[in-house]
Amino acid sequence: MVFINSISVVKDSLCSIATPSPVLQEVHWTDWLDIVYKIAMILIALFNIWFAITIHKLKNKKEDNFKEADRKIALLKTLILDYNLKFVYDFFDSLELHLNELKTKEANKRNIESDIQADFKKLNEKFINLLSAVDNGLYGKILQIGDDCRDKLVTNIGDAGVNLYVESQYVKLIKKPYEEAKKEMLKVLFNYKGI
Repeated sequence: MVFINSISVVKDSLCSIATPSPVLQEVHWTDWLDIVYKIAMILIALFNIWFAITIHKLKNKKEDNFKEADRKIALLKTLILDYNLKFVYDFFDSLELHLNELKTKEANKRNIESDIQADFKKLNEKFINLLSAVDNGLYGKILQIGDDCRDKLVTNIGDAGVNLYVESQYVKLIKKPYEEAKKEMLKVLFNYKGI
């Protein structure tokens, strides 16, 4: 009987070695979970470092852009608008006077065209060319608006088949392009953000 008892003890011992106990299984899975947890924490930390560096770079770039825009706006105001904006309004007043002469039947279109060319030349010299010192993009936009307006007006004035002393023709071919150019030029100037 002792022999049978010892066989059953050996058998139980071998069974316990062959099948791990629940305590050993828990330790084994706990170790795996701990490793996965540590890897996840490392990955999260690396992502946070990358994210912080990216945000820092974008923030600095954005701040630099805003500083540059503020500088350009200050330059535009100080160097150009404070001293030379009056030339823009003088240009529009002078241009309107010359264009109003077209309302009469006896208007000398060549003289009026010459006066208009002189007005645009003066605007370019006293105002538009100075914009290039602050921002070439702004300079290009204002110059294009002025050139387009001048070209439309000169073309319409030079057309011999058009009677500009007729109110509807004057409004359509002279007043409307002039007013649109004036509005667009002032809109571009006052909407300038420096960017």
